[in-house]
Amino acid sequence: MHRIAALALFAALAVSLAGCSRAEGGALISQEELSDAIAGGKKILLLDVRTPEEFQSSHIPGALNVPHTEAGNWLRNQDPPRDQEVVVYCESGRRSAIVQQMLVSAGFTSVRHLEGDMKAWRECEKCAKE
Repeated sequence: MHRIAALALFAALAVSLAGCSRAEGGALISQEELSDAIAGGKKILLLDVRTPEEFQSSHIPGALNVPHTEAGNWLRNQDPPRDQEVVVYCESGRRSAIVQQMLVSAGFTSVRHLEGDMKAWRECEKCAKE
């Protein structure tokens, strides 16, 4: 009986985690692709969902700091256009995946997650020049 309950719990967890996958929430964007878009003047809502302290230490030029814990409030108060292209990033991916799913659930039609997040941006030679 315990084995059946454990299997049911595992299945429920797998389903809930699958609902938060990046593929369902939106596509990825590489550092190089984002760098080119920024350099080309493309209008992108770039959301850095790290803490204000992390944002102050370094961030991508043009990014708006919306800590992931405040994203729901920001969304209600700012009500940005749902058809605007959005790119989210954090330090390593967990927080940005949460916000990405939140934006998709709120009806945003173009939400992309920066592949590798801020860690990879710092390592990107082309990006560091931007």
